[in-house]
Amino acid sequence: MNRAKLAVDLTESGFYSRFLRRIQWEWQMRWKKAGQLLLHSPFHPLYLRLPGRGSEPAASIDYRQWVAREDSFQPRDWAAETARWRVRPTISILTPTHHPQREWLECAIESVKKQCYPHWELCVYDDGSQEPWLRDYLQSQAAADPRIRVAFGSSRAGISAALNHAGTMATSEWIALLDHDDVLHPCALQYVAEACQEEDVDVLYSDEDHLDRVAPSFKPDWSPDLLDSCMYIGHLFVARRKRIDDAGWFRSEYDGAQDYDLALRVTEKARKIHHIPRVLYHWRRHSDSAAMNLAAKPYAHEAGRRALTNALARRNVQGTVADGLLPRTYCIHRAASSPRVSLIVRSHDARRSARLAEARRRTAYRDVEWIVGREASAATSEFLVFLDDSLTPVNPAWLQVMVEHLQRPEVGVVGGRLLDPSGALWDAGAAFGLLDGVGHPGRGSFEAGLMYYLSLPRNVSAVTAACLGIRRSVFHDLGGFDPAFARHYYDLDLCLKAREHGLRVIVDPRVELTTRAYESRTGGASASTDWQILLQRWSAVLAQPDPYYPRVFDRRTEEIRLFLD
Repeated sequence: MNRAKLAVDLTESGFYSRFLRRIQWEWQMRWKKAGQLLLHSPFHPLYLRLPGRGSEPAASIDYRQWVAREDSFQPRDWAAETARWRVRPTISILTPTHHPQREWLECAIESVKKQCYPHWELCVYDDGSQEPWLRDYLQSQAAADPRIRVAFGSSRAGISAALNHAGTMATSEWIALLDHDDVLHPCALQYVAEACQEEDVDVLYSDEDHLDRVAPSFKPDWSPDLLDSCMYIGHLFVARRKRIDDAGWFRSEYDGAQDYDLALRVTEKARKIHHIPRVLYHWRRHSDSAAMNLAAKPYAHEAGRRALTNALARRNVQGTVADGLLPRTYCIHRAASSPRVSLIVRSHDARRSARLAEARRRTAYRDVEWIVGREASAATSEFLVFLDDSLTPVNPAWLQVMVEHLQRPEVGVVGGRLLDPSGALWDAGAAFGLLDGVGHPGRGSFEAGLMYYLSLPRNVSAVTAACLGIRRSVFHDLGGFDPAFARHYYDLDLCLKAREHGLRVIVDPRVELTTRAYESRTGGASASTDWQILLQRWSAVLAQPDPYYPRVFDRRTEEIRLFLD
């Protein structure tokens, strides 16, 4: 045997290497878990003394460095770029006010006036405020700049009514929303107008942060399942006026979550939904804002629940809406039948039979056809779930959740959240472009941090065959797992084929299992060969940034951190 090949085999898949990797992984996870226990305990000061920890979260320090780097870039020649566009749309900004603080309102309006893109109109409607200065100030702003329009209500009607009144003053094709205490990035409307050059775009949204430049929200590209979990679109939210007209504008019965309600309705009919991967909107944090105080505006969360419940009825989906795994999020319990499921267990080691018995015991779903060590052709049901024998369910309802998704015609493949025995994340969907080609965002972490939606149902590019659900008819239509792949990446290939056919690939964290996957044989020469097959087959797709993994993150690691080099 070639000595180089022998060295690779020993390094990648030998017992000694696997043993070392296991010890290293478990040591790292114990260290991280100890930090998390101290972080959420009265001994928090001890946590700050751990190596690499300081008095301020590393993510905040990194973000300020990232902002400084972004701000240091040379400004673009916006006028020259605008001159080359096919259209230069006017953007109508709606700003409702009610007893605003003067300084905050002045900052908001000033941020609009300082936009480098000049084709805008600001429509401010005051909802029955009594401050003497407000009318004079707003009227003076309108008199000084014809792009500013103002109107006043005699009594308070609520935020939805105020937004609708502001909308009657708007004359342009595009509608944007700006709260009276927030601020736009100076180039926000320039990037919006640039995105409007793409035909058939009906909805636009950007990334955001807080005005003191902390807590950024870096969002994925359009993820309908994530929107059904929370108002992740947030700010800056822009929509084509015709779509808002068709949706019926804002509804007062959902005040507090009126933007979420509108987003749910508008995106259902939108032709294209475009994510602008730039921080264009800055929230102001104060004691009465939801950005600062999770207990603020509890009615808003309830209004969001009702908006999502109404969306289910509108889509003819039978189900109920419950609180999600994170604050101010939701999860949908779909009313689904309980058909027979063929659970195909990939068994690599007869010594793991005890784990398989434990998996059976922890699975509440009853009508299961257990198929161990055989192919999908042995299955007799329409619903196939592939499961690695290293997995043990954490949530007994995991299979029921998976079946609920598999009965949705728009869904092709379903995966879950896999944890290592310490509780650290092992896998919650794959992303292309990480490491040497593909990785698992957040692997080894206990908290998602900058990518909070790892803990929510969401769309992903691919899931692992270690826990993969698919309808049998879809599996056969896609050609199943391609035998051209020796051992690796056949699951990613299947997911890419599903997406090519217009089907969604999703992960639901309620499908939660514990894995000992690091015990399995990995790597070897077959991994490189199989990756080349995948790369050649999907070169056009893999050449693009992964739509569900923000581009600002460091691709050299699976840790969720900003790229600062």
